Amino acid sequence: MRPDRNSMRLLGQMSSPLSVAAVIFIAVALSVVAQTPDSTLLNSTPPPIIPKELWRAGIYFGMSRNFYQADHIKGLPNVPSCCPDYTSGNGAGIGASVLAELPLSDQWRTGWRLSYASLDGQLRTEEFEEVNSNRGLVLATFEHTIAADITALGLESYVGYELFNNLKLFAGLRGDFLTGQGFRQEERLAAPEGITYENGSRIRMNYEGDIADAASLHVGVISMVRYELSISDNHDWVLAPEVGGWYGLTTLVKDLPWQVHGARVGISIQYIARDIPNLLADPVDLIVPIGSKPGEASGSERDKVEEKEGEK
Repeated sequence: MRPDRNSMRLLGQMSSPLSVAAVIFIAVALSVVAQTPDSTLLNSTPPPIIPKELWRAGIYFGMSRNFYQADHIKGLPNVPSCCPDYTSGNGAGIGASVLAELPLSDQWRTGWRLSYASLDGQLRTEEFEEVNSNRGLVLATFEHTIAADITALGLESYVGYELFNNLKLFAGLRGDFLTGQGFRQEERLAAPEGITYENGSRIRMNYEGDIADAASLHVGVISMVRYELSISDNHDWVLAPEVGGWYGLTTLVKDLPWQVHGARVGISIQYIARDIPNLLADPVDLIVPIGSKPGEASGSERDKVEEKEGEK
């Protein structure tokens, strides 16, 4: 069944106002959406301001375990000895230093330390030999020792990398100016009991004094791991426990293959200078209502003015 002309005319008359109304509705909706502030912008919070580190300085205290390495030396220069050879030994020391560091980037830094350290230790070896005694032929144990008292003023230069948050790894070079180089040497009859040397004592070859031909400078490589703990509200003071070590590259005595290496553990307290931005000096952004220019009234205020003028 085909629609007649009257129904078609009526449908056309109805569709035209509906189309106009639809267009007006869409335009108004888009205008409202455009003027509505973005909720994500209203609810968002500015990122935290992290002050930039400028430099840091501090003091360090620690203890070390010193390891002596000797390549089969017989003894010290100009000191009589019956020892077949020395190869190793160890000892304990203390250290203190002042430090300063500068950041190179967010993760890299460089630093220096001026330190005092004791590199004390003892070269020790045992010798077994059959000897005649009042009890006949016995196996005796001879203990040879050289105890060294070595102090040093050192300078360390290093670079550091932040592995994780507050955990840093460092590596660099260390130079020690040896300021004290004393020694004590002895040969002791450790076993068996009841026998002595020809001098009636169980000790001989005992000498002490300054080490002849001692080196004035000792150089090595260093490495350490440090973790930082903030102890102030604004994070400008930190406690930093660390573990590390060094490997000696030069000898302690000229022309004598005797080196010292070590491991150390300690803690430092550091002050961090930061570049804190002045928030009050930043420009303030003025918020102007959408649809208005500075110095003009908003749409609602303009309508009220026009209404009053019309009433007049």
